[in-house]
Amino acid sequence: MSLVAGAWIVVSLFADGWAHTHLPDLESFFTPWHAALYSGLLANVIWLVWLSRPTRPRPRDASETSAMSPSARMRRGATVATWHWSPPAGYGGGVLGAVIFGGGGAADMAWHSAWGVEVGLDALLSPPHLVLLVGALLLVTSPWRASSSNTPATHAAATVSLLLAVALMAFFLIYTSEFASPALTSTYTRLPEASPGHAAGEASAILGLGRFLITTVLFVVPLLMLWRRPQVPTGSVSRIVIPLSGLSLAVSDDLGPALWGVLGASFGALVADVTIALLRRHHVPHRPSVLAGVATLGVWSGHAAALTAAGLVRWPLALTSGVVALSGLVAVLLSYLASFPMLDDQRRAAWAGTSSGAPADLPR
Repeated sequence: MSLVAGAWIVVSLFADGWAHTHLPDLESFFTPWHAALYSGLLANVIWLVWLSRPTRPRPRDASETSAMSPSARMRRGATVATWHWSPPAGYGGGVLGAVIFGGGGAADMAWHSAWGVEVGLDALLSPPHLVLLVGALLLVTSPWRASSSNTPATHAAATVSLLLAVALMAFFLIYTSEFASPALTSTYTRLPEASPGHAAGEASAILGLGRFLITTVLFVVPLLMLWRRPQVPTGSVSRIVIPLSGLSLAVSDDLGPALWGVLGASFGALVADVTIALLRRHHVPHRPSVLAGVATLGVWSGHAAALTAAGLVRWPLALTSGVVALSGLVAVLLSYLASFPMLDDQRRAAWAGTSSGAPADLPR
């Protein structure tokens, strides 16, 4: 139920984004899409209250029973009901998220009443909307924080919880999404260095490179988080990339090219999962970096191949292949950063005790 309530918010948010994209005259806070979004908050609050209800009485302590007669102890029993409100482990952040989300909703209504409805990029960077993002992230990641057991059901719930959080971030970064607006379809003008119009001709490619890299980080980071867990779900790349890219279609300005790119990226994710399964059987060393590279190259190669097959790519081959390769290198770098060990207390003390800035002899 936690995942259903979280998905309620995420799907409603993308539906609201669709409305703002395709209904430019939308000038009211009171819309069906806002009603769906805030009813998702209500569903989360009801579920959190239900989860936090008292479930078992606590034993009476010695101070309570010592002053009672034997007949009173028999009549009242050895336990006492507990009525304090206590959310389960991992859901305390969800309670805080519900409060923040509700406050953000009130601030959003006041903001729209005072300054109107934002259009374009400012709608995503509006302070009340960023407050809503923080609250929603705390809500949807409760199952992830609570997933301490090693049962398959718990790991599946944690994966979906992580996906919901990534989808929220993808929505607020939609203007930098390669899935929503494929950069490969933009016009690229090659002009000699220092010639008039050189910078303007490359501007779209520079922005496109940023889209590739930001979207790469968006799906590689959750994959690295999944791969650090004891049980890695089969098809991890597809589980993250296919829903993430599919949701991006809801807020795409040009659905045709975006659909081709999403289909190609989804197929590339499936190929990456098959390749990763084969690599695991052969115990390939440096697994996180290899898996991150394979996942990224698979997704973006499929993306570029589908757009090329549809005749939509306007970038030269060197630029197209180069941006795919660079994205793969960024994914590998992220994997090394994610696996970099933290210094223990003894090593930190050795670093802090040096006066010349060079580390002392560190214990091995």
